[in-house]
Amino acid sequence: MQRYYVLLEDTRIPYKIQPSSLPRNTSFEDFPPVQVLDMTVPIHGEFSDWLSVPTTLLSNAMKRILAKYNVQARFKRVYLIDRKDNQSALYWMPYAPAMDVLSPRAEFDLQGQYIKRLVLDREKVQGQHFFTIQGIREPYFIISIEAAESLLRRNLSGFRLQSVELA
Repeated sequence: MQRYYVLLEDTRIPYKIQPSSLPRNTSFEDFPPVQVLDMTVPIHGEFSDWLSVPTTLLSNAMKRILAKYNVQARFKRVYLIDRKDNQSALYWMPYAPAMDVLSPRAEFDLQGQYIKRLVLDREKVQGQHFFTIQGIREPYFIISIEAAESLLRRNLSGFRLQSVELA
């Protein structure tokens, strides 16, 4: 039986590096193929494999794994640089296709803008390994159980998995 998970920010990491000059919700199409951005590195800062604030960025190791699950995947290179301490890191902005996969059983708030209960249509997601959800405000990054297990086996950091209901 196919299972899916939402990749979420791991809030247990207190000193995660952060890009400091990336605008929120930058679309993949508007982003240049290669970008150099400043980053903030706190004392004892951790270079985690998943950054989702202000936009999704993947480490090189995480990108290599996810690319194997979708040969059509596209990524844009992002160099994060801390000029003060002379540190740099390579990250990737992923293009996860937005798919119409919500089940009619998904529940929204009273204004119909935010999801209260995320339910995906089993037939619409069949065979997909990572994607986002079309038509909602939340930037949910969904991955299959196969992709999730690959990430966990390699001890990647910065994310947690939340199971998604299928109908």
